[in-house]
Amino acid sequence: MINAIFLNSIYNHLSKSGFFDKSDFSVIQDDSKTYGVELTIRYRYNTDFIFTIDFYRGAKNHDCKIRPGEIFDIDEFSVDMGGVLKHIEKWTERIESLLYQAPTFRHVLSLQEQVNDLDNELRKVVKDIDDDFNSHELRELAKKLDEVEAELTNKLQEQHQETETLQADMRRLQKDFEILKNQASVLDKRNWLLSFYTKAYLWGQNNPKLITKTLMEVGYTFLPESAKEHFPIDTATALISPPEESTKQPGHS
Repeated sequence: MINAIFLNSIYNHLSKSGFFDKSDFSVIQDDSKTYGVELTIRYRYNTDFIFTIDFYRGAKNHDCKIRPGEIFDIDEFSVDMGGVLKHIEKWTERIESLLYQAPTFRHVLSLQEQVNDLDNELRKVVKDIDDDFNSHELRELAKKLDEVEAELTNKLQEQHQETETLQADMRRLQKDFEILKNQASVLDKRNWLLSFYTKAYLWGQNNPKLITKTLMEVGYTFLPESAKEHFPIDTATALISPPEESTKQPGHS
């Protein structure tokens, strides 16, 4: 069995951050192992969070297996007794961070799924587009993008956001438009349209008022007539708008 002094040190490191109480964890010893003792620590409220230590009699280092790991979902390593305590402390800090981040992480996963669905729908529409932008189209596209960027920037400013938030949103928007301009010269129309509509979708998720008629017409201009027949602009608008925005009259901002 692990002696009471070291066991108490383990409990102290489990609660060292102040976020957890010792009672939040179960600590189970298995001394039936021929090599020594297996100690298993679990977070009671999410048993996927586990720290297992194989203590070897007479050995300096001991094998650990932890979840969540520092980089990977599961980490395995060998450390001395002091290292075990340090890793327990870091492990609890990661759990705390994950618990705080869980709602945001779920939102990110949900958004990824939505973007994948959007991508699948768009690919059906643009699958037959395989040409590049010619020099005239590139100039026209750059002009249209500049106009839309100015319009959306004005919309952001009209919303009277906090200065720091406004500046961050404007920087993000400026960067996205710069990317779209650069991509137009290296991507064919099909892949550029996929990039454009995905960015427009993400803008709308963050701020529905950015989904404007002018914005939608930028990408729509470069769709062939055969695609427009099956993908009218109101359908395109509804596809990239947040659910509550999709019910509004198409083309209105």
